Amino acid sequence: SKKNIEENKFKLAEDLKRRKQEAIEKRAEEVKKAREAALKKIEDDKLAKVAAKERKLKEQQTAIALRKVAKKVRMAKPQEFEEAKAELDEAMAKDFENCGGQKELIKTEIDKIVEQASARYETIKLQRQAQIEKKEAAVKLCNELEGLIEAAESAVVKLKESAAFFEDGSELSVADVEKITQVIQEGFLERGVRTQACNDFYLKHKRDMKDPTPLQPGQTLEIKERSEKMRARIKECTVASQATFKAAQDAKDKALRQAWALDKQQEITGIFTKYCNTFENILTRSEVEKFTQGEYNCTVPEKVLDNIFDNHVEEGAKGVNVKDFHYMKAAIGIARERERDAKRRKDLEKAKEDTKASIAEMESAVGNASKVLSSVDRQVLRLVGKVSTVPVTHMLKLADKTDEMVAEAKSVVGSITQKVKALKDSLTGGLREAFAPAAMKLEKESKLFEIRVVQAEKFAVRFRESASKKQVAEAEKFRIAVLKIIRYNQRLKSLNVDDLFDVFDPEGTGFMTSDAFVKFFETADTNVESFDDEPDDVDDADSGAGGKEDDLADAKTKIKVQDETEDDDDDLDIAGEEEAEGDAADLGDEFSPTALARLFSVLAAGERNLPKDDFLRIIRVFYKCVKETIATDILSLKDGKPVRRVEVNEVVEVLEGPIKDDSFGVMRVRARLLKDSAEGWTSIAGNRGTVFLKRGGNMYKVVKETFMSRDIQPDDDESLMKKLAVGTVLEMHEVPRLDAASGFTRMKAKVKGEATVGWVTTMENPKKVFVQVL
Repeated sequence: SKKNIEENKFKLAEDLKRRKQEAIEKRAEEVKKAREAALKKIEDDKLAKVAAKERKLKEQQTAIALRKVAKKVRMAKPQEFEEAKAELDEAMAKDFENCGGQKELIKTEIDKIVEQASARYETIKLQRQAQIEKKEAAVKLCNELEGLIEAAESAVVKLKESAAFFEDGSELSVADVEKITQVIQEGFLERGVRTQACNDFYLKHKRDMKDPTPLQPGQTLEIKERSEKMRARIKECTVASQATFKAAQDAKDKALRQAWALDKQQEITGIFTKYCNTFENILTRSEVEKFTQGEYNCTVPEKVLDNIFDNHVEEGAKGVNVKDFHYMKAAIGIARERERDAKRRKDLEKAKEDTKASIAEMESAVGNASKVLSSVDRQVLRLVGKVSTVPVTHMLKLADKTDEMVAEAKSVVGSITQKVKALKDSLTGGLREAFAPAAMKLEKESKLFEIRVVQAEKFAVRFRESASKKQVAEAEKFRIAVLKIIRYNQRLKSLNVDDLFDVFDPEGTGFMTSDAFVKFFETADTNVESFDDEPDDVDDADSGAGGKEDDLADAKTKIKVQDETEDDDDDLDIAGEEEAEGDAADLGDEFSPTALARLFSVLAAGERNLPKDDFLRIIRVFYKCVKETIATDILSLKDGKPVRRVEVNEVVEVLEGPIKDDSFGVMRVRARLLKDSAEGWTSIAGNRGTVFLKRGGNMYKVVKETFMSRDIQPDDDESLMKKLAVGTVLEMHEVPRLDAASGFTRMKAKVKGEATVGWVTTMENPKKVFVQVL
């Protein structure tokens, strides 16, 4: 019903209100409890913080207290370390647990402090022990030095005792003085040795003779003070001994004079007593005569005896007493000296006569020597101008004759020089004053003779050198003439080098004999006036005057000889550069079967036969490319194919030709290109006059100093023949080739103007060249 519904609603509202009120009250109760709990917690936290603060403060105070004790350990002196360590251990046992959260930190810090302090304590302990040991060692060294100094001082005392013997030396003999002096010198030397031992010991050990550092409180420099005192004692030993020795030397001189006077007096008295036989203690006239005979082995003149007894014997006395004995000896000595002086004057007169005779003999020898030197001078003057006007054989004979005359003159002048020196050395005393001018004159003349001999000898040497050079030049001229004839006949008969050798070796043995070589010239065509075969670098004779009948006539004409010797100070020019007419007969005699056989021997290097390879080397002809050209495979330029290009300065060896190429009207040669041994035909010149090849290429010039050796591979210094200076000209004998052993390019060559033949390095690498083609 509605009432029930209203009652239910009211009940529900009341119940809801009640529950709300209960909820509010419960909530208020909970809030109150929460507040009370919060207030209590705040109070508890506050109390806890106070307690924690107090606890932390106590821990800090405990830690500080422990650190203070640990600091005592760290700062403790060695003698206080054990006590401080014990105090720290006690504090740690008592308060360590009160450190709270700092226990680990405090333990680490204190352990580290104790460890460091212990290490420092041990180090200091070891250092102090080392100082003690060092001091003990220093004291030991000081004691040793003390012993050495005492020995030196003992030597000084002995020296002073020895020197004291000279204080009263009136009764000492000379032997006594010498003996004492010997003892003093030995003592002085002993002192020096011992003092030096002290100094050496100190210098050796001075670094160890020091007070140990660092010094302890109150410690004094004991070792230093002791060392300074000992050094002062060493110095005092030296000073005292030197002063004693000097005083002893002075005293010795005085004592020695006294002793010598005493000994002399005793000696005089002994001699006087020896000849005195009278109780009056005097020397009678007869006893004076015996004294003179016995002591001086001579007889005293009566006049001297009269003088002694008149002047040195007291009136009424019968003889000379000991007091006047020295006057008697002086009178006898004067008499003896007068006798010796008379003998010296006599000997001097005889020496003057002998010296005068010697000077006269040497003056005669000087005159003869002057004649010999005059003949030498005339002989030398005959040599002037002979280099260019006489044959070599006659020049060599003149040189031999001149050498003989110079040797004779040298012997004569040497003998005179020795005699003059002996004379000069013998001039002493009165002889020097009498004969010194004459001796000086002879000495001056002998020196002038020596100068003349040296000049003549030098001139003769230069003349012989000129003769040798002329001989080489003429031989070379003759060789060129012969080879020119051979090449002319080769071209005339259009022979290649192999065919040419077959002419000399018809039997094909591979060797040429001397007879075959000479026989060739019996039928050879020598009319070579139109054959231009002279190389550009050979000093040619005047070949353009009127033409020559053959090359033999050309060889007989004028020969130009260049004397390369240096100018000398004298006025005799024996080998100047000049040109004069020679005797054709001389060269004609040389160009004979005998001369040809001799030339063959030279070409064959002294052997009986000349191999084909050597002949081809001698007869071959070289050209040098002066303008780039082309080598072809055949003679004809028109039909030939190029072999390769020939570059400027490249050297080629002629194998055939020159032969004229009719298609272009040029002279061509078949040649081997030395650079790579390729063969081909190339033109000497173009049809418009352009020159491609110029005669040469076999002559080289040294551009960097090098050596010539006997073998291509010089194994040692004995293989070296001579040093080649820059500018030396060489004639190639074998083309340059690479030596595999050394890696150098080597060439066999002959020195121009000489007979020297050997191997020379032309190049080590492209940047290091020793020899270049001319």
